[in-house]
Amino acid sequence: MSDEIKAAIGRLNETWQSGRVDDLREFFHPDVVVVHPRFTKRTTGREALVASYTDFVTHAKIESFEPGEVTADLAGGVTVSVMPWRMKYEFEGNKYDESGWDLLVWNRDGDRWVIVWRTVVLK
Repeated sequence: MSDEIKAAIGRLNETWQSGRVDDLREFFHPDVVVVHPRFTKRTTGREALVASYTDFVTHAKIESFEPGEVTADLAGGVTVSVMPWRMKYEFEGNKYDESGWDLLVWNRDGDRWVIVWRTVVLK
């Protein structure tokens, strides 16, 4: 299971970095909830989440993205994964050098794992 989640996260990262935002739908449950950094707001639903990825990859110039080692824990049929990362990018004329963790809650959907909840914790 942990290897499945790690592989899915690798595919997810490759998909958004290559700009294939339409392919992101396969990773998210239709009712996925995303809690923004510092719990400032929420985005609900796969289409809204894909739209936010589209906005980011369309307007950001990514200089580097360095994912860290993924950990994944299974309990009660749900998996929680944490991936540390560091990213340098430019967005709307501003340069950013950020690091933190992606915290993802996964649930089984048939023969695959999908993300049902996500937040980003910034350092």
